[in-house]
Amino acid sequence: HKPPRNAGVCDVSLKSDILDTMKYIPQIIVKEDPAQEVKLFLSFLHHEYYKNLRHSILNNFPSLKESLDKSSNEEKCVAEFLDNFYKENRVQADRIIRESKNLFEDKSGEALKILGGLMDYEWEESVVYTATPTILSFSPFHGNTFFFSILSGLRNKETKEKNVLSVAVHEISHFVFLDQVKRLEFNNKIMKVSKETTDYIKESLAVVLLNQEPLKSLLEIEGYLGNPEIRSLRVKREARVLKISEFLNECFQRTKIENKMTFSDFLCEVFESVYPADSMFQEKRKIWNQLSLAKDNGKIRLETIYAEPIKVD
Repeated sequence: HKPPRNAGVCDVSLKSDILDTMKYIPQIIVKEDPAQEVKLFLSFLHHEYYKNLRHSILNNFPSLKESLDKSSNEEKCVAEFLDNFYKENRVQADRIIRESKNLFEDKSGEALKILGGLMDYEWEESVVYTATPTILSFSPFHGNTFFFSILSGLRNKETKEKNVLSVAVHEISHFVFLDQVKRLEFNNKIMKVSKETTDYIKESLAVVLLNQEPLKSLLEIEGYLGNPEIRSLRVKREARVLKISEFLNECFQRTKIENKMTFSDFLCEVFESVYPADSMFQEKRKIWNQLSLAKDNGKIRLETIYAEPIKVD
């Protein structure tokens, strides 16, 4: 059965005054991990779910592609590439890592306190998140570790959106979201949906949160767009067509801001709306993975299909 709209408050929800009573505020430490970065590269070169990222990696690093084409030992090839890359860019990488540590020391506590308030979430113990630099162009996460891309900084293309604090808040919002979803499912407040649908909500929610005051002022960002796969993903509700992030933002403003409901209430409404369209979100992910390999007219056709709105309740 579907949970009723505006289902009752889940016991993980907290009132918005937690900003004043939050006992534990997570710490973020920066730790380089060359061996883990090799594994990360190998994982995303052959990722079963994020198949489009192989093209992204090889497109960013043509010399790695050339080496892989000539080598039968992929792990050794990746390890040597990364070792040489960091040797050539050591001074810049050290500067970026040093600045990242300073930024975390200055602002991460306040940023995570605000994030907890927006998501009605309080950490139940002292948590340490590990931020590990990577030259991948994206920022994956695993457990309490997230990887932050320093590639834009190395190529002098860093923006406020891509600085390490924005990346940290984006990724930690995922940790919090997934924890809340797990508990809502356990308490039968929401119906379980596919990984694809959950991922689209997770990424769209990060956009909603990072565009809220006072968080966006602290991060010094405006009009945060989030990951590429959600920018042209649209939903249709009744006669209105919206980007999925706009749809979530309207729901957030109505439930959490205007009606003073909990973040869990907001999530219940979102999941109820997208549940009937679960299979459509799975199809969109398949199309997105095909897009990275498509060319010319084939690419245009897939982009058009991807942008066709998904009907939600």
